[in-house]
Formats: sequence, C-alpha cells, structure tokens
Amino acid sequence: GYRDSGMVGWEANKHPEAFANVPLDDAAARLAALMERYRPQVVVTYDENGGYGHPDHIQAHRIAVAASESTGIPGKLYYTAVPRDGVKQLGEYLKGTGVDVQDFELPEDFGTPDELITSRIDVSAYVERKRKALVAHASQGENIFILRLPDEVQQVVLGGEAFVRHFSRVPTPEHEDDLFAGLRDA
Repeated sequence: GYRDSGMVGWEANKHPEAFANVPLDDAAARLAALMERYRPQVVVTYDENGGYGHPDHIQAHRIAVAASESTGIPGKLYYTAVPRDGVKQLGEYLKGTGVDVQDFELPEDFGTPDELITSRIDVSAYVERKRKALVAHASQGENIFILRLPDEVQQVVLGGEAFVRHFSRVPTPEHEDDLFAGLRDA
C-alpha cells in the first residue's frame, strides 16, 4: 500500500507517501500486527544500507527490525548479504572470460565481509524464478547488472543466497545452510 520511492536522487523520493518517507512507528506497527497474526519463525530483511542504498530497502530494514524487536515473535532475524569475496571472484572471472566489466565496476568495499556471513543457502533450483522476479522489477530493471551477465554467470550468481544472522532466540550453529536450523525441533 505504499508508493515506490525509486532510486536515490529520483524525484519520487520527495513524495510524502513514498515508502521511504512513511513514519517508522506507523509502518512498524502495521508489520507488527501482521507478525502477531502470522507468527513467523524467521524474518529476513535487508541490511542497514538496504543492500546498495535503495531508500525503500533501508526503510524495510528499519521497519522489520523494529517490528521483530517490539513483538518478540520471530525466533530468528537475518539480513541479506552479498559475500564480498564472491563479488571479487565474479569480477576476476568476468575479466578472464573477456566480458567488458567496465559497466560492472563496484566499490572495493561493496558486499558483506565473508567473516560476518552466518548462513549460505543453495537456491539453484529457483534461478529462473529469481531472474523473472528481477526482470519484473520495472523501477530498477536497467540498474540490475546481474541481468546483463551471460546466462551461465547468472546461474552461479543467482544460485546461492547468503545472510547475516542478526539474532536468534534458539540455539543455532555458527554457520548454517538452513534458516530454520534450531527451530524445526523447537
């Protein structure tokens, strides 16, 4: 029910009903009510920077954290992550295959330091669904560099997900390949 804020610097950012401008307490209360109703065991949101600075993603992070903490309902809260070493390996691979990486240059500190990543999930069975979802994100389509990569590279990049566990209310292994680890038996 909120308006898309668009990318940083877009005129849409100024609209008072843009998601990034919604009062945190109001939106967190709406999400908390949904958590009360559906009782999620696990909540996944963006990191503090929204992954790459997108205003709506940053707001989603703030709201998800506030609602999770105020309700005490989810057993675990994760932030999505892009492994920094994976970004570097992708750049090296692309250079080695002759792909023009000039359009894909990222800051040296882009991504999450690997030592902070707690969870890695194999989602290779869902690559095509992920690709279609990215294509459907009209406000950002031209900005999604992954979609401009060769198909075989997209398979690798989209075939895994990484997360940083923000909190867990149940005993959890240091590194996990299942976001519900520790909850399935609880």
